[in-house]
Amino acid sequence: MTGQIPDEVTYQGKSYALAGANGTGLFDPTALGLRVRPISTACWRGYLAEYAIVDGALKLTGLRLGLDDERPEVFGVLPDEPEDPEEVHDLLPDGSAGSADYVDPNPKYSGLDVPVPFTGGLLIGRDFDSGFYVHMGFQAGWKYADLHELIFVGAA
Repeated sequence: MTGQIPDEVTYQGKSYALAGANGTGLFDPTALGLRVRPISTACWRGYLAEYAIVDGALKLTGLRLGLDDERPEVFGVLPDEPEDPEEVHDLLPDGSAGSADYVDPNPKYSGLDVPVPFTGGLLIGRDFDSGFYVHMGFQAGWKYADLHELIFVGAA
């Protein structure tokens, strides 16, 4: 399996990778009746979530969903317009350079502000030490120089 792209968590104004979760209530597309497919070999589960810690609460702020030929409204929000190919050029999900005429067909949702009813713990990390990179699955928390454990009890 290829190394997987982690979800992102904004905490204290900085962007972190979600390195681990133990609990219930994170975003799950099946809860909305969505059947996602892999976005790429670097995203077999079929979605990427962006979260933020706002006033001590976990919020869902963005999504990219692996959907075929559909762009549904999610949490009352329509997906962003497809990105300009030049902007997407260096952002292909599998990390490849891509071609200038590539447009990511997977709908992206920005500007979400959805309370997440998560109860449990999250490990979030930044400043990944690439010397410990393993080309399989998600990277372990201990591989990040800046690591935080966040606990949510009876959230949202």
